[in-house]
Amino acid sequence: MKLYVTYGYGSNLRNAFSVVEGSDIRSIYDTINRVCDKHYAFTYSEEAFEGQRERYGLHEVPLQAQVINK
Repeated sequence: MKLYVTYGYGSNLRNAFSVVEGSDIRSIYDTINRVCDKHYAFTYSEEAFEGQRERYGLHEVPLQAQVINK
């Protein structure tokens, strides 16, 4: 199973996404919340994320917490 994590427009990870794989949805969210400490924008299934990379010019980064630019 795979989820795509996006980050907020006002963050250091604007226009970025991360891919997180796991055996089930719970283990994926455990990983996301442990690494990001809930500092990310949205998660998407493979189906829901389809086409977003190209449409919004997103680039892949390792999973990490975003930092909001002030």
